[in-house]
Amino acid sequence: MTAGSARAVPRIVYLAGNDIEIDARVRKYIRSAVSAGLDVVVVGLSRSGHDEEVVIEGARTIRVAPGPRPAAAPGPQPATGSMAVFRRRVRSVPDRLRRRIRRTGWVAALPVPERMVPAALSREAQLEMFLGKPDLARWRDVLPELQSYETVCGPVLDELDADLIHPHDVFMLGVAVRAAERAAARGRDVPVIYDAHEYLPGLAGPPARATAAYVDHEREYVGRAARVITVSAPIADELKRSYHLERRPSLVLNAPIIDPPDPEPVSVRLAAGIAEGISILLYGGGLAQPRGVHTVVEALPLLPGVHLVVVSRAPSHYTRELQARAGELGCADRYHEVGFVEPAQVVTFFSSATVGIVPLLHAGNHDWALTNKFFEYINAGLPIVTSDTQVQQELLNELGIGEVFVAGDPNSCARAVRTVLADLERYRAPLRDPELLRRMSWAAQSEVFLGLYRELLGPLPVDGAVEPARDGTLDP
Repeated sequence: MTAGSARAVPRIVYLAGNDIEIDARVRKYIRSAVSAGLDVVVVGLSRSGHDEEVVIEGARTIRVAPGPRPAAAPGPQPATGSMAVFRRRVRSVPDRLRRRIRRTGWVAALPVPERMVPAALSREAQLEMFLGKPDLARWRDVLPELQSYETVCGPVLDELDADLIHPHDVFMLGVAVRAAERAAARGRDVPVIYDAHEYLPGLAGPPARATAAYVDHEREYVGRAARVITVSAPIADELKRSYHLERRPSLVLNAPIIDPPDPEPVSVRLAAGIAEGISILLYGGGLAQPRGVHTVVEALPLLPGVHLVVVSRAPSHYTRELQARAGELGCADRYHEVGFVEPAQVVTFFSSATVGIVPLLHAGNHDWALTNKFFEYINAGLPIVTSDTQVQQELLNELGIGEVFVAGDPNSCARAVRTVLADLERYRAPLRDPELLRRMSWAAQSEVFLGLYRELLGPLPVDGAVEPARDGTLDP
């Protein structure tokens, strides 16, 4: 128990920059912490525009409405905000970038740094520039919403008076650390465990300057967390190296919760209306162009008789593109979309498919990621076809449970799928190994973070029910 707390049961506060409902990783943590007998409170953001309380996974969940955003400082505003200073700083970036800037010329010199970057300069080159000169992408200038989270969530954290704060992803990291520092001023030791869900410089989506600003936010606060957790070994190593952390972050993989079999199990085959005996290629997870699902759609003409089922949260611009592309290719009858199910139902839901696919395009974070779906497919007994993103390719080859294709290449994708379908038993056999399934389950991951809670809080209410953590030993 932390100093100054009179509570008999430690209170863990989970903190995330979303409504919690959509965050499968946070929900799995909540379940485990509640099962360990901890007093669990969750703080997230409301999408309804007003504050609300709900119960998620057995825990009190407070969703606060984001307040009005503080006005962003005009112009670049690093030290002085002057345009001349900004140009001098850009001139101090590496020579090879400056040569590219000279070749391409300046775009309109508007008072926003990213608008001063040459239009022909790639996002990768822009990101390198902003990461190399972090004073051009300070998070307080670029991401005012992170300060608005402090305004609405800080008082809630103070009132909850947690014994440990566990922020998930970068958005609430600063809010958590500052709450712990205010608690310290009141004489309470409240450790923070930061859960780094992503390798931030490798994010494919945000603009270059915003990505660099998230890195700036993480850099400022990560060293003030008592412990750090992340999702893959390469990300753990890079976080330790780039931020000079004393400890290598612990690994909690994105493995699924395995519930006892449901007497009336849900089935992706039934949901999609596909008869037994027809091969189903399954994609389950987030949908956006960098996820590469269009590669699989474009492979369908080369896979006669094979159906693609995409499990999606809701229709989007990208899903409409996928549907249109399937129609153009004459495969509309073999492309299906079905809705999400509850996290604990996912493995059973997926198990009626034939092959799981992970078609990520190359990006820094994708190359180092071990995605939720990878572990869900394993526990569902599905052989896997993955693009040649580094970590997933290495693990797939180690386990012998599938085949790899060149990211973004429909022909390569089709070849890999045909190889697996031609010898399904060969790829299914390793998936029956109880030790592999244990290693890839959430039960094994919960040992790690509950062990960290013990280190920081002392014995937990149900000690003896969970084995001591094997910190960092779950590297795939």
